[in-house]
Formats: sequence, C-alpha cells, structure tokens
Amino acid sequence: MLIEPDCIPCILKMSLAVVRRATDDEQLIRRLIGDVARLPPLQGRQWTMTSPEVIELVMTRMMDLLGDSDPLAAVKREQNDRGLRLYPRLAAQVSAAANPLARAVELAIAGNAIDLMWSDGDLDVEASIRSRLAHRLAFDRIEEFTNRLEGARTMVYVGDNCGEIVFDKLLIEVVKQGHEVDVTFMVRSRPTLNDATRNDALFVGLDRSARVVDSGIDGPLPGVILERCSSEAAELLGQADLIIAKGGGNFDTLGEEATLRDKTIFLLVSKCRPYVKRFGVDLGRPVLSSGN
Repeated sequence: MLIEPDCIPCILKMSLAVVRRATDDEQLIRRLIGDVARLPPLQGRQWTMTSPEVIELVMTRMMDLLGDSDPLAAVKREQNDRGLRLYPRLAAQVSAAANPLARAVELAIAGNAIDLMWSDGDLDVEASIRSRLAHRLAFDRIEEFTNRLEGARTMVYVGDNCGEIVFDKLLIEVVKQGHEVDVTFMVRSRPTLNDATRNDALFVGLDRSARVVDSGIDGPLPGVILERCSSEAAELLGQADLIIAKGGGNFDTLGEEATLRDKTIFLLVSKCRPYVKRFGVDLGRPVLSSGN
C-alpha cells in the first residue's frame, strides 16, 4: 500500500519518538527532524513509495547522524525479555482454549501492538493484550486460516517487531502440533525501528520450531520487497505454499507483490485510518486478511 496523507504526520511523530529514545542531544534531534521534514514524500511531493520505504530513508539518516547501526537495541532487548516473561501465561491461555489455534492466532495479532509506529511510550503489554482479545476474530476468518493451513506443506512466516515474535513463536508451535508443515521464519537483515533480526529470533528460541532466515535486504527497511531480497529469501517466498505476514510494514510492502498476493495471509492490528478504510474494521481491531 502506497503512502497516504495520514502517513506523513505518523512518520514524523515516529521519527521524533525514536530519536528521543536513542539520544538526548537536542542539537542532533533538531538536525534529524529538520532533515526528515525535507524528504519529498513527507512534504507531499512524492506518493509512489510505501511507508516502509520512507521509514528506511529516515532510519538511514538517523543511523548516520548517531553513528549507531542499531539505535534501539536496548528497547528491543527489553521487549524480547518482556515477551519471554509472558510466554508461560500465553501458552497456558492457548492450552485452555476450546480452539487453541484460534486463540494462538488472536494472541499473535494482539502482539502486533508492540510497535513504535503506534505507541511511542512504554506500552503496557498485558493491558494491550486484554484489550485486543476483547475483540474476537469472526469465525469465518479463523476457518479460512485453518483451511489454508490444511493445504500447505511449506510456510514462510514473516516476522515484525521484537517482543511480538514471542507471540509468533507460540502460533508456530500450535500450527506444527496439528499440521505437517515446514516453517521458515523470516526476519530483517538490518536493524530498523524495533523490528526483529536473526539475533532476536534466536534469543527467543524461534529456531527450535522454525528455520530462521533473513530477507537479505541491504538497508533498514521495515518490510519486504521481493526484488530486493536475497536469492534464497526470494526463492523461499516464491515456492512457499503459504505466507503469513505480520504487521503493517509487511502488509504495505508484500501487499504490493502481485506474484505472492494469492498465497499470503496478513495478521495485524488496524492502527490507522488507511487501514480502517482498507480492511473495514474499527481502529485498534484485529485483522486477518487474505491478500487475494
């Protein structure tokens, strides 16, 4: 999905929130925000980019100015730690559910709230989960997800944020308990925002239930663009029977990939007006959407 007017203030707000987490040097902060505000897509002069591509420009400039290739490393560690502390309770919820797969899907979507694009403060993860779970997915959405799994022998699960990947790990474990499917978990090649990289996936133990690979994209892009992927990642995506893509950045980019659209399911929280309009759900509600 290409940027819309709503994306401009959202990206500017995110830029300020992220740089303030990375430094208290007011001169650097002012310099970065000045540079970001001059980017053509953030001045309403270029509408042919996706939001993740604009964020990549922002993150590249931020990393250059700070001299730090992973300015949110401490934030990501804390989010992963918090997710792991929650894991036993999440797993217990799934085990006790009448439909464990449905509950694991709902929890995975609820985990998408751990996002610096949406919450620039310290998110109360447990309160957020309770709030998201108050809005259940429609039966036909879960039924579609289950039916798509039945015909899949290979699946690529494209991850999003740190902390959230613990919820993804739980969903993958539940999927593999009931289905003979080979799962590959794809992460970012380069740090960007609070998105997960290979080290984060290994830290939370995702390698025990899935093969972990990175996209091969040489840049801080919080999404996946097929032509920029490594040959390995592009082949995995192209040959997969099913792709599960988490979060807005993956929806914005993979949703533009016509060759992958029919076999992709997007799991995310509806976080902005363009998503409310696109998915036909209220703000903050869970989304399970086929790409076709």
